[in-house]
Amino acid sequence: MPLKPGRSDEVISRNIEELMHTYHETGKIGNIKPKNEKHAREIATAIAYREAGRSRKKAQALVERARILLRRWQSGGGV
Repeated sequence: MPLKPGRSDEVISRNIEELMHTYHETGKIGNIKPKNEKHAREIATAIAYREAGRSRKKAQALVERARILLRRWQSGGGV
């Protein structure tokens, strides 16, 4: 099944699920045969982020920045 277009985290997550479903059915993701499920998930994640035009590192940096701001806000400090 084709991947959904879009850049949101929800679309990326669904695309990863779709790629993992394909892996479980066929043992392959596209023409790649991952050595185990962890490797398959890494490949699926890379494909989903690439299709969305986003960098996984940038997404992780944004999440970490949000966590820092949330901790500051919860401790009573300003944002």
